[in-house]
Amino acid sequence: MNAIQTAIALSFVGVLSLIIAYIVNMQAQAVFQDEANAAAQTLADSVANQLRVGVASILLPNVRRFNLSASLPLYSPPFDAFYYEVTLTNEKGVLVVYVDLTAYRGAGVAITKASKAVYNVTSIYGVSICAEGNTPLAQCRCGPGLINLSKPGCYTVWKMPAPTYVRQVVFAKK
Repeated sequence: MNAIQTAIALSFVGVLSLIIAYIVNMQAQAVFQDEANAAAQTLADSVANQLRVGVASILLPNVRRFNLSASLPLYSPPFDAFYYEVTLTNEKGVLVVYVDLTAYRGAGVAITKASKAVYNVTSIYGVSICAEGNTPLAQCRCGPGLINLSKPGCYTVWKMPAPTYVRQVVFAKK
């Protein structure tokens, strides 16, 4: 094999290794995105289930008020870092949880969204659901630092990571 043939062979090997590295990187990013999607959906499911516990508890006889401490994740396995927002909103009488999650691993970034309907709050007459948060909408306030999620159009956003990983939700019969 002469020098020209060796140079061509090594060039081919170099190009082939670049193509393989690109394919592996694309597959790794796809798996990373799938993991982020699963984490966001799991978080939406978790918050929705905690809120359903609050609704079920306030509907019990002789229960007038129920304070729920909604727990949010404070660590990020299998990610190097993460940031997420949980939005609780009343959309035409249905309480919905939206999650926007950004996850980081090495040089990779995965951005995803998930949602989960919680309950048709118009079907539970005489119950108010007030969640921790702030809003510029005066009609949505139900106390200092509390947003009335029983009213259509009202919402609150919980941004994480934050100093506290527990958010308060108050369920009360009027």
